Amino acid sequence: MYLTTERTEDYLKAIDTIIEKKGYSLVKDIARFLDVSPSSVTGMFKKLTKEGFINCEKYGGVTLAPDGRKLAKSTRKSSVCCMSSSSSLVWMKIPQMMMLAMGVLPVIPVNFVQSYPSYVFDLNHTRYAVDREIAESIFVRLE
Repeated sequence: MYLTTERTEDYLKAIDTIIEKKGYSLVKDIARFLDVSPSSVTGMFKKLTKEGFINCEKYGGVTLAPDGRKLAKSTRKSSVCCMSSSSSLVWMKIPQMMMLAMGVLPVIPVNFVQSYPSYVFDLNHTRYAVDREIAESIFVRLE
């Protein structure tokens, strides 16, 4: 198990996606894919190299180290790539996608009903039963 940030996972998924399409990945490819500056990519590459997730050649391409490949593949399986309104790519965890599909949006009131044997909540006069993974993606602010 790796303790990584969401941003680290985004970079690893981007590298994996680009290598899958082109066979190689450069700083400019990642910058374009993630809509960040090349200097941001270079900084993250230093961090990922130090952590052992990538192999980076100066003025050359980048490849995923075994740990980086394993993490990229596992996080890509649990997320989907969507287009945001700004036309940049956004990775969303599958539970978040399911919540959006049910109409659960930030600031929408949700009435929690039960937590055992399944998690049940009411939303706009509709009752939903969800599994633990989806329930854990819901953050509640008590009023």
